[in-house]
Amino acid sequence: MKNEKIKQILNGDNIVNLSSFQFIEKPLIDLIAETSIWVNPSSISLQPIYPDVRRGMPQDRGRIIEGVRIDDNTYANRAIKKAISGTAEFKNYLVCHIWPGTTYDARYHTLLPNLVLIPRILANLSDCYFSVINVLKYRSWELYGWHPDEEAIPERPVYYPECWRSFIENESLDIYEKDATSLGQKVEKEEYSRDKESIEIDKVERKIPKWINNPTQINSRILGLY
Repeated sequence: MKNEKIKQILNGDNIVNLSSFQFIEKPLIDLIAETSIWVNPSSISLQPIYPDVRRGMPQDRGRIIEGVRIDDNTYANRAIKKAISGTAEFKNYLVCHIWPGTTYDARYHTLLPNLVLIPRILANLSDCYFSVINVLKYRSWELYGWHPDEEAIPERPVYYPECWRSFIENESLDIYEKDATSLGQKVEKEEYSRDKESIEIDKVERKIPKWINNPTQINSRILGLY
């Protein structure tokens, strides 16, 4: 019994059960609503911004596994910040995935309706506190009418903020020199183009043995002629 109590004390997530934390639950959710940054629904895409990219083990970052490049949160971070403003310098904001576990799925890792920017000091709540997660799920549904294919439409939480931060207009965030911005976008585009080429090569390499073992397939005949 004593060991169990010690385990509870040593688990920082258990602070959510304290009455003092429950007292500040609603103000915390309100603070996230007032400070989070969402993509304007008029700029939304229901396709992943960077296909064939997902999160994986840290040691695999940059590798291509079964045709998919393993990321940390770099591509997701680029996707939402470029959608909000390709010219703004965001400071101390972290990209957060709304639906737990979806960052490991290439369909959802860089899908804009699954992403939100939250101040660094609050961002971890989106990973481990279900009251916040459920509010973010419903906000995404409210804005974009989207949820993962495997999940049901989220229900409106018992407590849901009425006031959310206004959308940021791109034209109001012209912070960098345009030449520098254009150059950065060009470099990023070229980088991802190289990634896509590597991904396609990896896909073909995995399929060639199957083609060779199936001589009736058209791809096998083409290889034979080559």
